[in-house]
Amino acid sequence: MTLPHFFILIARFEAFTWAGLLVGMLLEHVLAVTDLGVWLFGRLYGGAFIVYFFTAIVAGAGVKTGVRDALFIKRSWLYQIATRIKRL
Repeated sequence: MTLPHFFILIARFEAFTWAGLLVGMLLEHVLAVTDLGVWLFGRLYGGAFIVYFFTAIVAGAGVKTGVRDALFIKRSWLYQIATRIKRL
């Protein structure tokens, strides 16, 4: 499997887990049914996002993206950390 194919695969998996996390939050916070969706998809999404982040950097270096694109990728990481800090 080539690096671009792996990047596409992990990006799709990250998007799938994010959608699952949103559904889980709907079930937990709006409908007050269960918190299993947040428990499961939160963990899957966290792992998928970390793999996606580093794969994006490696893939970007492989195709020699510009500084602007690399900064855009790194900026997406800041939103995740800001959410964690706010929860503390």
